[in-house]
Amino acid sequence: MRYERNLLESEVAVLRLLGETDGVPVPNVLAYDDSGTLHPHHFFLMEHIPGTPYNKLHESLSAEEREPYDFQFGQICSRIHAITSDRFGRFLDDHCTSTSWQVTFPRMVEDLLLDAEDTNVTLPVPPEAIRAACRSAVRALAE
Repeated sequence: MRYERNLLESEVAVLRLLGETDGVPVPNVLAYDDSGTLHPHHFFLMEHIPGTPYNKLHESLSAEEREPYDFQFGQICSRIHAITSDRFGRFLDDHCTSTSWQVTFPRMVEDLLLDAEDTNVTLPVPPEAIRAACRSAVRALAE
Protein backbone atom coordinates (compact mmCIF):
# COMPACT_ATOMS: atom_id res chain seq x y z
CA MET A 1 0.00 0.00 0.00
CA ARG A 2 1.20 3.46 -0.81
CA TYR A 3 1.11 4.72 2.77
CA GLU A 4 3.52 1.93 3.75
CA ARG A 5 6.35 3.34 1.64
CA ASN A 6 9.32 4.50 3.70
CA LEU A 7 7.76 3.18 6.92
CA LEU A 8 11.11 2.13 8.37
CA GLU A 9 12.61 5.56 7.70
CA SER A 10 9.53 7.14 9.27
CA GLU A 11 9.73 4.92 12.34
CA VAL A 12 13.36 5.87 12.93
CA ALA A 13 12.60 9.57 12.46
CA VAL A 14 9.63 9.40 14.87
CA LEU A 15 11.64 7.50 17.49
CA ARG A 16 14.36 10.15 17.28
CA LEU A 17 11.86 13.01 17.50
CA LEU A 18 10.10 11.46 20.49
CA GLY A 19 13.46 10.74 22.10
CA GLU A 20 14.13 14.48 22.07
CA THR A 21 10.76 15.18 23.73
CA ASP A 22 10.91 15.51 27.51
CA GLY A 23 8.89 12.92 29.36
CA VAL A 24 8.31 10.58 26.41
CA PRO A 25 10.10 7.28 27.02
CA VAL A 26 11.14 5.55 23.81
CA PRO A 27 13.98 3.18 23.00
CA ASN A 28 17.09 4.78 21.56
CA VAL A 29 17.90 4.07 17.92
CA LEU A 30 21.31 2.40 18.08
CA ALA A 31 21.91 2.02 14.36
CA TYR A 32 20.12 2.75 11.12
CA ASP A 33 21.29 1.95 7.62
CA ASP A 34 19.44 2.61 4.41
CA SER A 35 22.50 2.48 2.17
CA GLY A 36 22.33 -1.21 1.35
CA THR A 37 26.07 -1.54 1.95
CA LEU A 38 25.89 -3.46 5.24
CA HIS A 39 22.83 -5.49 4.32
CA PRO A 40 20.74 -5.54 1.14
CA HIS A 41 17.69 -4.25 3.04
CA HIS A 42 17.18 -1.15 5.14
CA PHE A 43 17.34 -1.88 8.84
CA PHE A 44 17.62 -0.33 12.24
CA LEU A 45 18.50 -1.53 15.69
CA MET A 46 16.98 -0.07 18.79
CA GLU A 47 17.60 -0.41 22.46
CA HIS A 48 15.87 -3.28 24.25
CA ILE A 49 13.64 -2.14 27.07
CA PRO A 50 12.86 -5.02 29.43
CA GLY A 51 9.38 -5.44 30.79
CA THR A 52 5.91 -6.65 29.94
CA PRO A 53 3.72 -4.66 27.54
CA TYR A 54 0.85 -2.98 29.34
CA ASN A 55 -1.74 -4.54 27.05
CA LYS A 56 -0.59 -7.96 28.31
CA LEU A 57 -1.01 -6.88 31.97
CA HIS A 58 -4.05 -4.64 31.72
CA GLU A 59 -6.73 -7.28 32.28
CA SER A 60 -4.90 -8.84 35.23
CA LEU A 61 -4.88 -5.54 37.14
CA SER A 62 -7.74 -4.08 39.12
CA ALA A 63 -9.09 -0.66 38.18
CA GLU A 64 -7.29 0.77 41.19
CA GLU A 65 -3.99 -0.81 40.12
CA ARG A 66 -4.42 0.45 36.52
CA GLU A 67 -5.14 4.04 37.55
CA PRO A 68 -1.52 5.26 38.02
CA TYR A 69 -0.44 3.63 34.76
CA ASP A 70 -3.37 5.10 32.86
CA PHE A 71 -2.60 8.52 34.33
CA GLN A 72 1.04 8.25 33.27
CA PHE A 73 0.02 7.13 29.76
CA GLY A 74 -2.27 10.13 29.57
CA GLN A 75 0.61 12.43 30.46
CA ILE A 76 2.83 10.84 27.82
CA CYS A 77 0.09 11.11 25.18
CA SER A 78 -0.40 14.76 26.10
CA ARG A 79 3.31 15.44 25.54
CA ILE A 80 3.23 13.65 22.20
CA HIS A 81 0.12 15.56 21.09
CA ALA A 82 1.83 18.82 22.01
CA ILE A 83 4.34 18.27 19.19
CA THR A 84 3.31 20.49 16.32
CA SER A 85 4.17 20.88 12.68
CA ASP A 86 3.43 23.33 9.92
CA ARG A 87 2.25 20.55 7.62
CA PHE A 88 -0.33 17.79 7.35
CA GLY A 89 0.00 14.25 6.07
CA ARG A 90 2.49 11.50 6.47
CA PHE A 91 5.44 11.99 8.76
CA LEU A 92 8.02 12.13 5.98
CA ASP A 93 7.45 14.46 3.07
CA ASP A 94 5.82 12.90 0.05
CA HIS A 95 3.09 13.84 -2.43
CA CYS A 96 0.51 13.60 0.39
CA THR A 97 2.25 16.16 2.58
CA SER A 98 1.35 19.84 2.42
CA THR A 99 0.62 22.85 4.59
CA SER A 100 -3.09 22.48 3.83
CA TRP A 101 -5.42 19.76 5.12
CA GLN A 102 -7.78 20.43 2.23
CA VAL A 103 -4.96 19.47 -0.14
CA THR A 104 -3.50 16.63 1.94
CA PHE A 105 -6.66 14.70 2.81
CA PRO A 106 -7.92 14.14 -0.77
CA ARG A 107 -4.43 13.04 -1.80
CA MET A 108 -4.36 10.47 0.98
CA VAL A 109 -7.83 9.24 0.03
CA GLU A 110 -6.75 9.01 -3.61
CA ASP A 111 -3.82 6.80 -2.60
CA LEU A 112 -6.23 4.47 -0.78
CA LEU A 113 -8.52 4.37 -3.81
CA LEU A 114 -5.59 3.53 -6.06
CA ASP A 115 -4.50 0.79 -3.64
CA ALA A 116 -8.00 -0.66 -3.75
CA GLU A 117 -7.91 -0.58 -7.55
CA ASP A 118 -4.44 -2.17 -7.65
CA THR A 119 -5.57 -5.04 -5.42
CA ASN A 120 -9.02 -5.49 -7.00
CA VAL A 121 -10.87 -4.52 -3.82
CA THR A 122 -14.52 -3.74 -4.38
CA LEU A 123 -15.56 -0.75 -2.30
CA PRO A 124 -19.09 -0.30 -0.93
CA VAL A 125 -19.43 2.90 -2.99
CA PRO A 126 -17.89 3.78 -6.34
CA PRO A 127 -14.46 5.44 -6.12
CA GLU A 128 -15.74 8.45 -8.06
CA ALA A 129 -18.37 9.07 -5.37
CA ILE A 130 -15.61 9.15 -2.77
CA ARG A 131 -13.58 11.56 -4.90
CA ALA A 132 -16.66 13.76 -5.34
CA ALA A 133 -17.23 13.77 -1.58
CA CYS A 134 -13.65 14.97 -1.07
CA ARG A 135 -14.13 17.73 -3.65
CA SER A 136 -17.37 18.85 -2.02
CA ALA A 137 -15.74 18.93 1.44
CA VAL A 138 -12.97 21.36 0.50
CA ARG A 139 -14.37 24.20 2.63
CA ALA A 140 -14.90 21.98 5.64
CA LEU A 141 -11.40 20.56 5.27
CA ALA A 142 -9.98 24.08 5.11
CA GLU A 143 -11.58 24.87 8.46
